[in-house]
Order: sequence, then C-alpha cells, then structure tokens
Amino acid sequence: METWSQEQQIKYEFARDTISSLSALLSRYSYWLEILDKNNTTIEKNYIERINKRAIELSKEIRLFNGFDEEIIQEIIKKYSPLIKKYNDSFNSDEAAAKEGLDEQYLTTKVIYNEQ
Repeated sequence: METWSQEQQIKYEFARDTISSLSALLSRYSYWLEILDKNNTTIEKNYIERINKRAIELSKEIRLFNGFDEEIIQEIIKKYSPLIKKYNDSFNSDEAAAKEGLDEQYLTTKVIYNEQ
C-alpha cells in the first residue's frame, strides 16, 4: 500500500481544489450568462452549451484524478491555476465576467488523463 508524504498530500489537495474551482467558476459564469440572456442580452446558445460541457468534463476529471500521479498533479497546477488567478484578477464579480466574456482558453485548456 502506497502512502503519501505531507508534501504529496498538500499538492494533491491543491490540484483537486484547483479542478473544483475551475469547474465552479465555469458553472457560476454559465449561470450569469443565462440571467443576462433572460434579460434580452444577446448570448449565443452554443456558447452556454460549450461552457456547461466543459464544466461536466472537469467533473469527470475530478473522478479520474489519481493523487499518486505526480505528473498529472503538476500539469493540473501548471495549466489551471493561472486561469483561476486570471479570472479573479480580471473581474470583480461573476456578473461582470459574464458581461465582458471569457477568453477561449477557459474552454480549451485541458489536462489529458490516462484512463485506466
């Protein structure tokens, strides 16, 4: 049975929280887009569907996530953390983000897992 060092545990928790945070960010963004759409702001339906699809993909990533795969942990931290930081630094609210729009990289940046 494998065991983790304290450092491995911290990295695992950080990576898992990073995936969850990105998924939550996209879900909140989608929610605000739908509100704006109801208020007669023109929003592409395809765009909302793409955001929801990406949030679902991130949920799948959480299930596939293996805390013993240090390469995946590093890749998650490297790819997803800057997106969360950029979002938090760029917008003072989810509504403001929905009005301004997200960069395409929020939907296209992905970590590839070896499904077992």
